[in-house]
Amino acid sequence: MRRDARPRLGALADHVLITSYRGVHGQAGTPSQTGLQLDADAAIQYVTEQSAQLGIDRHLNVVARYEVGAAVAIHAAHAHLGKMAGLIAMDAFVDGGQVALPL
Repeated sequence: MRRDARPRLGALADHVLITSYRGVHGQAGTPSQTGLQLDADAAIQYVTEQSAQLGIDRHLNVVARYEVGAAVAIHAAHAHLGKMAGLIAMDAFVDGGQVALPL
């Protein structure tokens, strides 16, 4: 997610986990479908564990991502059914080649 998102979230920022995937936005590693899925799985596991420790109802947790991250979030939400309340997928696509139009 964009690095400048936290200030725009205001008071909600204390209850939001902003993630970035390996090899994206200056993170170490090389992006791959498997790596992105592992990163998303780890984020959901972290949120699930933290919610339990803090006494937060897991049904209040929502995954929200956009563009390629939305496709990864769809996969993660399906893989972790019952751990999150919902999913917001904005401008989702799996493969840029699938949505690009030849000129």
